[in-house]
Amino acid sequence: MRNVSASETHSASLLLSLELRLLRYAIAVAEELHFTRASARLHVATPSLSKQIRQLEQLLGYALFERKTRQVVLTPAGVAFVTEARRSLVYAQRAIEAGAAANAHNAGVVRIGYTPLLDTALLPQIRESFTRAMAGATLLFQSTYSTAQIDQILSGRLCAGLVVLPIAPGELRTSSVFRERLMAAVPAKLNVAMHATVGPEDIAAQPIIWFGKLTNPILYQHFVESCQRAGFTPNITQEVSTVMEMLDLVSVGAGIGFAKESMKTRLHLEGIVFRELAPPELSVEIGIAYRDGDSSTSLRVLRHVLSQLSTHHQDDGRSAVKPRLG
Repeated sequence: MRNVSASETHSASLLLSLELRLLRYAIAVAEELHFTRASARLHVATPSLSKQIRQLEQLLGYALFERKTRQVVLTPAGVAFVTEARRSLVYAQRAIEAGAAANAHNAGVVRIGYTPLLDTALLPQIRESFTRAMAGATLLFQSTYSTAQIDQILSGRLCAGLVVLPIAPGELRTSSVFRERLMAAVPAKLNVAMHATVGPEDIAAQPIIWFGKLTNPILYQHFVESCQRAGFTPNITQEVSTVMEMLDLVSVGAGIGFAKESMKTRLHLEGIVFRELAPPELSVEIGIAYRDGDSSTSLRVLRHVLSQLSTHHQDDGRSAVKPRLG
């Protein structure tokens, strides 16, 4: 049995004494750098707030703030403490939401996120297979960009998500499931629109419309690198946040966009033609993302359903979605 050090015993004692309320108080003072403004924000009397911050500092054994005549300044220890205190509140909120989500799952409601780049024809098939395997369960889909799904999965608001890969390394596990081919969405008035297929030489000189770097930096970089492997560097002149915004801009001749292949047969928009890309094709890889350590039955069933569905589409060749099982 490992001996517990004095420092570990002291840290454990501090944890028992600390309250989330005190963390919120310290964060408020750090953000306002003024006790009166912080107390108004917290709806706490200023003398009471000041007293509790001093008690917190005594408990910790070091000063968080340097009090001056007209201002409050964070000490180096205060900067470090407040940084971690913010994270603690985030994780506390996640714990609450994860518990609520687990309770909802037990009640038979399973929430799944999916990227708008997924072929939506898959959703009814996923729901049918899932509910057949889990009688009485209700599968709810939520269209959410991959970057937004990450925190919702970690907090338990989503059981899992179908996201564009790769995603930033972190606390989620991912497994590749599908590959969605992209087509060029071309303004009808361009000469390129007359071609049956569009090659790198056709696109290289054209303005490109793509999802914003700030919206999804990993997807943005993946697209640029994919274009470079295809033989050209995309001239991205406009960044968007939604597919429909991209297509609106294409329709008025602002540039060439890229959309999932399934849109070709489902959308007939004035001023736009969809053209296949000459090899090497551009595509996005879609995978399932879930919390590391999640051993729930709903997740196990969902992963099995996706694996079976992906194999089925590969075997019968009916779908433009190309499976990649990981």
